Amino acid sequence: MRFIDVDSTFDYDSRATDVPEGVRVRITRLTPHLDYDVAVTVPEGMLPSRRETTPGALIVGGAMVHHRSFRELGEAERWAREFTDGLRDVAAVG
Repeated sequence: MRFIDVDSTFDYDSRATDVPEGVRVRITRLTPHLDYDVAVTVPEGMLPSRRETTPGALIVGGAMVHHRSFRELGEAERWAREFTDGLRDVAAVG
């Protein structure tokens, strides 16, 4: 997975590439004084059961959106990679 910077009014805005089909990963930061927000959107039925009750998850239009905040960009990217790597196994089985 790699992150592509997006032109935006945010202080930082990126999208991930090389993720399983249907999955979206976005990292944003509104201003330099706030944390980085990671949002991973996963299509319905793709999550392993142990992640379905993860705190911070919302159901939006049939998809599950997971949010986490991190002070450092590297931490945000690492969490996004680890979470998404867990989805690759589900995508391969499904």
